[in-house]
Amino acid sequence: MVKNLTLVTEKYIQDDIGNEISSKTEKTLAAEVQSITRSEFFAAGKEGYQPELVAVVHYADYDGEPLCLIDGSCYQVYRSYTNYETEMTELYLQRQEETVSDDNKTK
Repeated sequence: MVKNLTLVTEKYIQDDIGNEISSKTEKTLAAEVQSITRSEFFAAGKEGYQPELVAVVHYADYDGEPLCLIDGSCYQVYRSYTNYETEMTELYLQRQEETVSDDNKTK
């Protein structure tokens, strides 16, 4: 199923007096969202992950972003795989406890 996926990057910058301030950047793109396979579920579970979804995006659109939003839920990218023949990258996702809101603040 094709859905809008928002990739989120968080950087910390210092202000004039040395305080670290969080700055988030977001990039929205279309992704083919699929259920996780049984083998991925058990393999990731052995490593302590709780996989939920696989999002397939064009490899040029993904630049190592650690978080993404799908349908208002926040997911952590715990693994990625790029197939250069098809020019697609698979993002393996687990749900995050935190959510990123529209005003770029983490709740």
